Amino acid sequence: MKRLPLSLALAGLLIAGCGEDEKPEPRPGQGGGEVSGPGFTTEQPEGFKGGGGAEDRVGLTLIGPLEGGGFPPNITVGRTPAPPNSSVEQLRGSIRSQSETQGGKDVEELSDREIDDEPAIGVTYSRTTPQAKLTQRIYAVVHRGNLYTIAATTPEKSTVDGEKALETVLDAWRWVK
Repeated sequence: MKRLPLSLALAGLLIAGCGEDEKPEPRPGQGGGEVSGPGFTTEQPEGFKGGGGAEDRVGLTLIGPLEGGGFPPNITVGRTPAPPNSSVEQLRGSIRSQSETQGGKDVEELSDREIDDEPAIGVTYSRTTPQAKLTQRIYAVVHRGNLYTIAATTPEKSTVDGEKALETVLDAWRWVK
């Protein structure tokens, strides 16, 4: 039964990302440079704009260039209290099943990595919305009692390299006190 609270927390964070009918509104930004959210700072990928999230559970939203209408590439950071005693290993199965529940096809694990010295796990998958066929890459990490999901969503026909944009954010990630 330990998986149920974790699954619910992950579901909330995955839903917090851009859904089929959502088009996030960019906030004024510099395009490159440092950005921050609750408990962290990071680097904004070149060509992206954004800032704090629209809701408490969305800590940061970065929007890339909109090319020819449709769906813009974006990176969202979700934050919610982590279930007690949760670990990255417990996240592994939950993030995969929640990705499939959200319409993810061909869900594959990404290489484990660290996000500012905290172990993180990730998945990648594709899904189709009325606007575009999308590739999503999501990493999950637990830090100081909070579960963070960092998700990059990129339309298949975009010239933006979603993997590189996500790496920019993850490599520059720093926890703040």
